[in-house]
Amino acid sequence: MGKGTVVRSVQLNGENIPFTLREYPQNLAIETEIFISHYPLVIEIHLDPAPELLPIIPLSQRGDSNNELKMCSLISWPEKIELTVEGRAGQTYWIRVWQAGKIKSIGGATLQGDKIEVIIPPDSQKKEFRQHRLTIFTQ
Repeated sequence: MGKGTVVRSVQLNGENIPFTLREYPQNLAIETEIFISHYPLVIEIHLDPAPELLPIIPLSQRGDSNNELKMCSLISWPEKIELTVEGRAGQTYWIRVWQAGKIKSIGGATLQGDKIEVIIPPDSQKKEFRQHRLTIFTQ
């Protein structure tokens, strides 16, 4: 789960069970113990998910000879996401977002519905790849 996700409860067959959240550099995970004593077992997790950036398609690597946007670095905190991208100077790109309604504001780009519009600033007459930083502030 993305950083900033709030886990309200974990239930087994309608009953709350204890759980812990494990925090990793880029995400969170739920940890709990379940003893299998009978069937069926229904596990429910009630949460408020954080916004997440969806993969850019087509996938590409830094230094590729095409015009696609590349994600160079992504660092997540509960209240913000810092993203460094690389694209051709003067080009406009779109990044799809899941849970876009939880984005409060963006520095270095514009939110347009469920997509982030990224405009790589022009660099005189050259159309070379340039890095661009975005900061996405979440609720």
